[in-house]
Amino acid sequence: MIFQTTLSGSEAQKAGASYPNRQVKRARNWHALKASLVIPLLEVNPTQGLSASEAATRRLHYGPNKTETLGSQHMTGMLLMLFSSIAGLLLTAAILNAATRDNVEAFAILVAVALGVIIGCAHMLREAQAFDAIQRATQTTVRVRRGGQDTRIQAEGLVPGDVVLLGPGDCVPADARLIETVQLRAEESVLTGNRTAVDKGVPQVVTDAPLAQRQSMVYLGTTIDFGSALAVVVATGVQTELGKRVLYNN
Repeated sequence: MIFQTTLSGSEAQKAGASYPNRQVKRARNWHALKASLVIPLLEVNPTQGLSASEAATRRLHYGPNKTETLGSQHMTGMLLMLFSSIAGLLLTAAILNAATRDNVEAFAILVAVALGVIIGCAHMLREAQAFDAIQRATQTTVRVRRGGQDTRIQAEGLVPGDVVLLGPGDCVPADARLIETVQLRAEESVLTGNRTAVDKGVPQVVTDAPLAQRQSMVYLGTTIDFGSALAVVVATGVQTELGKRVLYNN
């Protein structure tokens, strides 16, 4: 879910546009927008951040920045799937042992079933790692700019439009569009599988850029390897890339 603003269709294409009556279509490809456009779209002043009252209003709209219930249900389903696969493997072995004397064929079928179980285990491990990353990121504290003051809050309290300050070793607490960076690098293996830290920056990238090439964004569950940044939150909880992975099993 993306926060709606009141930019006109023509002015929404310009950075720093004013706020006439017509509503702009919801923005989704934050990585492809100029940083100067993201700020008015999310209706926030980066030097002031959101006010306490505005943050409270948005939290009522978006809910807390967490996925605990969803993750528990998802992992339960994954465990049931794995148990079924193992049970199927054992049943297949028993049936083949009783019904065939062709050891080569029986062995080939067992290997195929076993490979399916191994793939299922690997997939479950990846999902568990993704959920663990979400838990770590949303249960920590984060530096946020609220009402012109830099303070620390529980990451669970973040909402779209919050201005967050990131530094080395920080877990990224939500999906955010970078608006200022200093020699920033992030480790994103939980999302991309690439364990090499990647350079990040403010300039927008092409709309169809894959996740691993969206240098203008940082994502929930990843970590800051080096440098510092100022970023505006664009998605929280199950609306983040990692949250959607857990939700939709992608």
